[in-house]
This record gives sequence, structure tokens and C-alpha cells, in this order.
Amino acid sequence: PTEAPVAEPTETPVAEPTEAPVAEPTMEPVPEPTPEADQPQGDCVCDTDVEDRDTGEFVCSWVSDSWGRVIVEIESVDNSKAEGFEFTSDNSFDGYTGTGYYLYTGPDYFNEPGNDELSVPFELEEAGEYRIEMRSAITIGDETTEHNDLWMKMEGAQIYGYSPANDERGESYVYPADVGLEPVAQGATSDGWMKVYRAAEGTDWDWSTFTSDHDGHEVRFDADSPGTYELLISSRSNGHAVDKVMAWPITIPSNQRSRARNNLVPETYCT
Repeated sequence: PTEAPVAEPTETPVAEPTEAPVAEPTMEPVPEPTPEADQPQGDCVCDTDVEDRDTGEFVCSWVSDSWGRVIVEIESVDNSKAEGFEFTSDNSFDGYTGTGYYLYTGPDYFNEPGNDELSVPFELEEAGEYRIEMRSAITIGDETTEHNDLWMKMEGAQIYGYSPANDERGESYVYPADVGLEPVAQGATSDGWMKVYRAAEGTDWDWSTFTSDHDGHEVRFDADSPGTYELLISSRSNGHAVDKVMAWPITIPSNQRSRARNNLVPETYCT
């Protein structure tokens, strides 16, 4: 008898382990900035009658946001009594925000404040020290010290200039002429108005905002209590363009100042 051959056992081949491919991480799109939930956007033009200032009543005003900022697109301010400030949306000078900007095209008023007056009333919910800034540009030539200024005044609070301490002196405060306070700012000033200028390196849009010639001071005011205040702007130099104005409490976190200056925060609510 013969025995049937016994087959050699075979091993089932073991598959090499494979790793599932790792998907490349994808970046979530960054949403466009939107107004604060409690700050609906107002798309109104503030047609305050300057003659009604004594009554304390305004047709509308901008309301400070949850960080205390007031941000105003200048074209929202009525210019019917300031015809020298022309609404412009010329793409040859782009970089503005909103729908356009105001370009001053009238005569120079180097020593006569109060012409072509713009009124910017706003409501503050907190008392405190506030800084005023404008986003402006020079539209004529390339000189950074020409066509670069306007006049400002405050109703309901005292406008003044502030400079922090440096190697040569301590903190410095300067005031407009004719308000009974000293020292008076250097350069043009009259009847409570201060010359406010930009001191940026170039001529394009910039938040540079100072007062007092050759000794730049920030532009500030003190709000003694919550309530309505009024910023007045009048013409000074032909060819100076303004895109926005902003007031913010000096206690605001630096990142919230930067967001506003980088145009990541929309115009505050207008009632």
C-alpha cells in the first residue's frame, strides 16, 4: 500500500499594513467683519441744522459701540451747508472706505475757521478721555505739509492737544485760543478752533492726526458725563480729502484701536 502524499502546509500571505492617507488641513475662510450684535448699522445721512445747536436737539447722531468707539463715514455727514466739501468717489484716488469721501475744493481759510462747517453729533455711553482721529489724504502734489489740514472744534466738551512725556519734557497739554486756557497750541488757532493736520510720510489715506505746529499733539477731549457731544469740522486747505472720523476712549485695548484703523470695524450705528 502506498500513502497519499501529504501536502505541505501553506501560509496565507499577510497583507502589508497600509495607512489611510491623511487629508491636508484646510483653512476655514475668515468671515468679513460684521457690526456688533447690539449695534445695527445705520445708513442715514445726518442732516443736522447747525442753527439748532442751542436747543440740544439733533436730527440724528452716531452712537458709541460696545468698545466706546464712534466711527463715522464722512459722506454720511450732511454737507448742504458746506458745499466746499464735495462728495467724491473718483477711482483715480482709490483706497477710501464706504461709498466715497469729501474733498475740499473751495478757497483756503488758513486764519478763518468756521467756513463750510460739518457737524458730527454723537452719543457716548461712558464719561472719560477720548481721542479724535481722521482718515485723510492729500490729493494735490506730493508735499506732505501742504493741502493737509482742516479746523476742528467741540461743542459740549473742550478740545485740546496732548503729547506724552519724552526725553526733553513731561506730559504736555495745549489748548485752542480764546477759551481761557494755557498754553495755547502753536500755529493757527482762533475762537476755540484748532488747526488739525496729518503728518504722515506719504500722501495716501492715513489716520495721522495732530494739532500744534512743529510739536505734534494728539487731538483729545474730555467727556464729563454720558450724553451727546458735537464735533465741528470746517475747511482750511484746498485739496485735503477726508474719508472717516473716529473718536475712541483712551482706555480701549490696543487691538480694538488697530481693528478700527485697519478698517475692520464698520461705521457705528446712526439713529
